[in-house]
Amino acid sequence: MKRFNLRTGASLIEILVVIVIFLVGILAIAQIFPGGLNILRTTRNTTMATALARAEMERLKSQVDQLAEAIVPARYVWNGTRYVIDYDLNRYPNDFSPAGAVGLDVDGNFVGPNGILGRWPYLSGPNVMTRVVGESRTIPSPRYLSDPTPTGSTYGGLMACQFAPVIYDPTYPVTFLVYGNDLQRRIVESVPGGAQVRQDYIAFIDELGEEMALPMGPARPDLPGYSRVYRVSVSLYVDGPGGSRQRDLVTLVPLPSPTNNSQRQYVAIRFDDATYFPVGPGETVRHADLDTFRVARVFDQLGTPNAPQFLTEDDVKNNPSLRDDASYQYDFLDDKLGLMLFNPVGFNYQERRGRGRVPLRARVDYDVYDWRIIRDEFRVPRNMPFERKLILNSIKVRGNKYSDQRPYTGIGFRVANETTERDFVLVDTETGGVIMPTSYAVDKSSGVISFIDDPAVTNQVGELGALIMYPKAAAVSALPDIRGRSVRALYQGVGEWAVQVEKAVRSYQVVYDATPGLRQCYVGGSNPNVNGDRPTRVYFPLADIGKQVLVGEIWYDDDQTGTLEVAYEQQFLIQAPRAGELPLGFIDVRDVLPASSFNFSNGYAVRRVRGASVGVRAMWNPLVFNVGEDPTENMNRYHEWERGWRKSRTETFLMGGMGN
Repeated sequence: MKRFNLRTGASLIEILVVIVIFLVGILAIAQIFPGGLNILRTTRNTTMATALARAEMERLKSQVDQLAEAIVPARYVWNGTRYVIDYDLNRYPNDFSPAGAVGLDVDGNFVGPNGILGRWPYLSGPNVMTRVVGESRTIPSPRYLSDPTPTGSTYGGLMACQFAPVIYDPTYPVTFLVYGNDLQRRIVESVPGGAQVRQDYIAFIDELGEEMALPMGPARPDLPGYSRVYRVSVSLYVDGPGGSRQRDLVTLVPLPSPTNNSQRQYVAIRFDDATYFPVGPGETVRHADLDTFRVARVFDQLGTPNAPQFLTEDDVKNNPSLRDDASYQYDFLDDKLGLMLFNPVGFNYQERRGRGRVPLRARVDYDVYDWRIIRDEFRVPRNMPFERKLILNSIKVRGNKYSDQRPYTGIGFRVANETTERDFVLVDTETGGVIMPTSYAVDKSSGVISFIDDPAVTNQVGELGALIMYPKAAAVSALPDIRGRSVRALYQGVGEWAVQVEKAVRSYQVVYDATPGLRQCYVGGSNPNVNGDRPTRVYFPLADIGKQVLVGEIWYDDDQTGTLEVAYEQQFLIQAPRAGELPLGFIDVRDVLPASSFNFSNGYAVRRVRGASVGVRAMWNPLVFNVGEDPTENMNRYHEWERGWRKSRTETFLMGGMGN
């Protein structure tokens, strides 16, 4: 009897159906993973950005005495022979596009109408807001900066710019400028040109705003041709082809030294003198705005023609008449790292003022070199393992390709007399010296730095030796033990990471023109010739949008009773204009007060307007683009890439700065 196998197999069609169903399921599940991975990646980056912003904010809080008066956008302007850096106050804070660029060449340079502007990373994204104004501190206490054999050339008060590295161009002195406290301003009927100097802390301006007078310094027979230089900032009202307008100028005014002290005089200078106050083509100066007139003495930089040299304490004791000039001296230790060494006699120096004396402060105007350079500050571990996790995980490696698919050459400048750039620099914050890479190792994929007891250093068991190149030194020196030492790591992160600081202006001056400049605001309704302003708004430059301000006094008419009211210390957020409104940022007092209009019966309606916030933006862009031969196509690719910026922002109530 035959036995048949009753088990039947699957047909080919059934197998294919099962495969299709299986593939559909697998594909459906697989589609979940990219989205999930993107979410994880975004969450990780946001967490990283928050950590970067908080670390920078804590650093600023610990150095609040050195906070700048303002940080504003910058632009490159053609002055007839070259591009120079100027303010760009009409830029929205979230506008990251390069100003004035019409193309992007094959080498990665933005091109303007008059030639190359510069490399694209330095002129766009976070680097459109790079101008630091009035970062200040009292002259630091002097000390020797080199070990173990101190020399006079390395003795003085060390100051490092908060947001270094910086841009330095000695052929354009306003790019990096060190100056002191504001002179006392005095408004008079006519300025005392030629009169003997009695109080050299006073700058005069006539009540019509046509002329100013500045004091000469003491005689310097030891330095023929020596001149005292003043930094003058002022708003001028000019007439020209485009009508009347306001021009905000920062200019340097040198005054020659008299041949003997009996000749010390006030020098009168008119504001229509184009030598000191250049305005636009075809424009003529009507007068200066008295409230915007500020004068400060510029520090003498060593190494420049006719600049005096550092004086020792014995020199000053033997010749007290030279103390004034000696206190206003500094030397660059490193023009990229923003390290300045001040003459030791400037420490504890007091300037005369009408009601006593004030400490001498050094203020610095400069441009941040690159916000993409991460400033990671910490102390070297005291115990094993001598390791430190940096804030970022993935650090750029020299030679690799990143955003524009061009080889990465390093952080942008050379240090320690080296001929090539590094992609990681470690700076000793106590001396400004650069620690040699033989004393540490960096895992650039995980962001971990490991310190090594340098075999070239002789020290005791348990100590952590390192080699260091001090500023202006010709050779490296040995540090027997760097445990617990404060250091700053400089590097760049994969993904164009940047930490950008936003600083509200320390104090605003009220002007009566609806074109406010740096440190200025306009009160709506105060000028009958302005159309479109509102009588309950205070207007600010567009660059100030998003910042917090405090208004010390507001006089207004109550919208219910019509009575005169006053409010003190009110806080506001500067808002962006709407369509059809004045193209300025603004605050509206009606947001917090029942006001129908400002009241000017006291001669003013608003006083004591001050910036009240510091913001930190951590930014990154994970996209890439290719740079080819066609400049126009390169620009299109760049603008497409530019839309990939991501941001995380933190803000705190922090004023700081110096408002004198």
